[in-house]
Amino acid sequence: MPVEPETQPDRSAAAKQAGETGVPCPPDQPVFLRVPAAAVPAVLAGLRAGGHAAEAARVEAFVRDYLDPAANAERLRWLARADDQTARDGEVEFDSDATISHSDDPVRGQYVLGWVWVDGPSEESKADDA
Repeated sequence: MPVEPETQPDRSAAAKQAGETGVPCPPDQPVFLRVPAAAVPAVLAGLRAGGHAAEAARVEAFVRDYLDPAANAERLRWLARADDQTARDGEVEFDSDATISHSDDPVRGQYVLGWVWVDGPSEESKADDA
């Protein structure tokens, strides 16, 4: 029995966007980058040189939690809480550089950016979708 190729999503909108802006997503969509701490000054300088002073200020505020020893220690405490309360190996995991989204009421809690495992489609669900 021949196997049908998987149907690919329509990428025409993304291709059009890439042609207009040079990137395949809306130009104001945030993009998360992983760079070594030592590279942050170069990233900030590049943003400022490219006329993106406001974005450089946001990046600088964001990385302060990683580069300031006291703020990083607090971030690591929240990461440990997240790991203790919700981590399940292979299902819900947190990287050592996970982002903490500060709430207005840190006594109640904070959001911690983590990874959730999502299974790929099974052969049965592929047949059901056809």
